[in-house]
Amino acid sequence: MCILFVPMLSLGQIIIKGKVYSKEDKLELHGVSILEKGTLNGTITNDKGEFKISVSDSNAILLFSFVGFRSKEVKQKKDSEVIIKLSPDCNIDWFDAPILGLSFLSGIVNTPIGVQIDYSRFGFSKIPVVKTSFSYQSNFKENKLINGSVGLYHLFQTCEFSSDILLNYKMLNCNMKLKFSEYRLESNLNFKKKNILIGLGSINYIKNDLKEINKVGPTIGFKKWNYPSKLEFIAKASFYWNINQFEFQITKSIKKTNLSLKFYKINTYNEVMIGIGKELYYKQKRLFKNKKSKNGILICLLKSSKSFY
Repeated sequence: MCILFVPMLSLGQIIIKGKVYSKEDKLELHGVSILEKGTLNGTITNDKGEFKISVSDSNAILLFSFVGFRSKEVKQKKDSEVIIKLSPDCNIDWFDAPILGLSFLSGIVNTPIGVQIDYSRFGFSKIPVVKTSFSYQSNFKENKLINGSVGLYHLFQTCEFSSDILLNYKMLNCNMKLKFSEYRLESNLNFKKKNILIGLGSINYIKNDLKEINKVGPTIGFKKWNYPSKLEFIAKASFYWNINQFEFQITKSIKKTNLSLKFYKINTYNEVMIGIGKELYYKQKRLFKNKKSKNGILICLLKSSKSFY
């Protein structure tokens, strides 16, 4: 009786063979765990990424898991040989914190004295960080430069893409010969380590002949930020028909002290600005759970092995 039972049991087993690759670099993965879902039946891939497992159910689901890669479930098909491609997981680092910052600015050409206030806090639910900034520069006569912005950072967050949305306001009055105001909506599109800036703005421009010009135009640029060196570079340009605007900024953080160098140009107006400021962290009641450092810096929301900024 036992002799007859063994062949019948072996006939009920389904043997599945296959190979597991990394989807990104096409390399075979050694040591991938393969488990028949709902059971303790499992195996691992060999040094060539190959595996073989016996299942008793023709509708069996296999669970593939490997450190640094996203787990994948595969339902058994008629074909007993399968090719599995696992996608690398990712790690998204947000080095942000509730901050109140104060900086002193000096324009070398037209606006020698100025101040800037920065404020940021964690928002609600899927809007982690709200950042605002306001600066005022002047020569205490007819020259005046105002910049203001409010932004929602880390929106639409995935492992491959994230986006920030900012609303900017700028007003310039120089020697009564040039006066303009600008409203601009722009977005930072972050594709892993590639950061592209795009936007659309509206400008009201008055020249020395008192002719008023209203134009709408695009903004393009890019941003580069490196956390270990705490160095940020931003370059962008706005085009309003025959009115062109260019902005460049380099910021370096040293022990919560920010050093900045900015260049701004619109048509014939040019200004070079240097700044030094201090950032102060403050406590904020968290509305969601996350990992944080002793200073309250939000470091990581997605757990994985591959990081970018």
